[in-house]
Amino acid sequence: NPPHMHCSTRNSQPKMAHLSTSFSTPRSKSLTAVALSAGVVAAFVLLKGSEPRPTTSSPIKTAILAAETTTGGQDSIAFEHTKAFQMSNNSNVGVRWPEMDIPEIKAKKPIALLFSGGGTRTFIGATGMLRAFTDLGLMDNFRYLGGASGGGWISSAYSYFAPNKDMPGWGKTAGNDSQLLGPIVYPEDLTNETLTHMDPKCLRGTVVRRQYLVLFNQLLQNGMSFPDAWIGSVHEFYLKAAGIPRPFRDDGTSKPPKLFTFNEKTKEDVYARNPSLRAGNYEFVTQKKGRPFMTIGFSAIGPLASLPIKKTNKSYRVIECNPLYTGRFNIRNVTYYTNGSEEQPPVSRLLAGSIETFAFGGIPPSNLEYQRLTNDQQYGVITSVPAPNETFTLTHAAALGGWGAASKLATMGDYATEATDAIGQVWPYWSPSTPTSTGDEGASSSPGEKFVLGDAGLADNVHMTNMLKREEIERIVLCEFSSITLNMSWNAYERPPQYTDIADEISGYFGYITDPIDSNYDYTATHVFDQSDFAPLVTKLQDAARAGTGVIARHTVTVIDNPEQGIRGGRQVELLVYYLSRTFSWEDMVPKWLANEIEIPDVRDTQVLPPLNSSFPNFPNVPLWPLDMTPQQANLLADLTGWTVHNNSAIFQDFIANWE
Repeated sequence: NPPHMHCSTRNSQPKMAHLSTSFSTPRSKSLTAVALSAGVVAAFVLLKGSEPRPTTSSPIKTAILAAETTTGGQDSIAFEHTKAFQMSNNSNVGVRWPEMDIPEIKAKKPIALLFSGGGTRTFIGATGMLRAFTDLGLMDNFRYLGGASGGGWISSAYSYFAPNKDMPGWGKTAGNDSQLLGPIVYPEDLTNETLTHMDPKCLRGTVVRRQYLVLFNQLLQNGMSFPDAWIGSVHEFYLKAAGIPRPFRDDGTSKPPKLFTFNEKTKEDVYARNPSLRAGNYEFVTQKKGRPFMTIGFSAIGPLASLPIKKTNKSYRVIECNPLYTGRFNIRNVTYYTNGSEEQPPVSRLLAGSIETFAFGGIPPSNLEYQRLTNDQQYGVITSVPAPNETFTLTHAAALGGWGAASKLATMGDYATEATDAIGQVWPYWSPSTPTSTGDEGASSSPGEKFVLGDAGLADNVHMTNMLKREEIERIVLCEFSSITLNMSWNAYERPPQYTDIADEISGYFGYITDPIDSNYDYTATHVFDQSDFAPLVTKLQDAARAGTGVIARHTVTVIDNPEQGIRGGRQVELLVYYLSRTFSWEDMVPKWLANEIEIPDVRDTQVLPPLNSSFPNFPNVPLWPLDMTPQQANLLADLTGWTVHNNSAIFQDFIANWE
């Protein structure tokens, strides 16, 4: 069992009863106000489950709303000089992105590698792709690496990999990237031995060591709060094998958990401006040298006081988190609509600007109003920023970005506030920017009020909108790991997409919203590409699917204005889209005994998958739940994605290495 871990005071909820692991399916469980700890992980990871019975407002809710954070954390330490950054409202001034001041990042090609959300499916599938890119010598070309949800988990693990590091309760980490990512076995060479063998140092091995629910239950039984058990389980399940340190303070030590930054130079810069960090025993982890600049994120669902969020009028926005800054870079007010039993007017909040990541998650300084960035500023310094009650680590950032329960909790009627504050991810939020009424009713907020945070994929499942803010980016490799299989027979020129045709986030980028209006997702603000580019891209993907060598398509798209995201249109970006799918040439080379075990369908249709009761359910678009896999399932998925890159190496080489 993991040792007892620090219990956060961020949510101030009681410890939850241990989690039952005996339930059958997420949909079969009904949630009540007193049984939120039973079955909630499965139900919420899949964003399913029945609606709780409504109740009237309670004294508990009143107390929660009144209990806004008013004091600093970490024994009242204050950071002396915290940098702030925002995209200026002056459209005549280009944005000087902070990471472009780092010579090794600026020297890389203006190409981004983005992994979609998809939980363990993405995490494991991406290991195969990263191994293939490593084999081909392509990883050094990317300027950016990022993603949402599971894409954020793999981006974090890969970016901050610490070779040959002793990890308590785990052992020594991998010695190099090849061992970290695992081998790629070609289909004709697959054997029972290659499928069952799992190097314990490989990232794939993290999801086969134990069942996820057993791990989560252990963390709860060892005294962790429900929100921290989610963060702790993401660390144990996905990040620990890469050498990423624990997200919580160990009992009996005065050292806080380790913060994260880009490299030694950025670390020393932070120390020089903030002596309290050294005095408080704060340490940093840094990205592995040569890696692309990591950029992940999480969704801002809305102020806790404004719950329940109206299902049919959501305003979810992605907050970017990178080694230097965390926040929403463009200056914009966001309006939130409440749908409780008592009518409440909409509220507007300033979701704008960013602060250095080490200082995120606390309350603002008392004199913030005199230090805010003006609308024309890009950079500034905020002094005397109180340290957060809970140190914001890399694991916190990754775990927040994968908390898929946030939308379900925030929209569950009169239970929303209590349930979210009890088991959700609730953090103080404040903006370093000056309020503006541009495009909205004007923002008003109490400094450091409680904000509900959640899965980045609830608002942008690939992190595309934040990447397109960076106008110097010319090419993007988009790796799509959706459970929505590609419809090969649909004619995108004749009708717009439906939910079952193609990943909803891809449709959303072209202005097609395929999710039901009352779904858990909000892609209404993600229209970034001209709709005329959609059908040609889809047709190329369908042609690749029929060819059977890997669903990969290269297409140039036109970026359009999106003021809500701070994106200026009028330029073109090249996309290289990989879509996780049945790959018929690969299937033809799989040994017959394995094809029978997979139960590969006879019909060549990407939407016809192996049955759920197969040893490889719905392969390769495996279900999100359970989060754990067998060694055979994990190896086979990584083998497929890695082989697909190798099999199409000329396409990837030309797109990535041959940029000039």
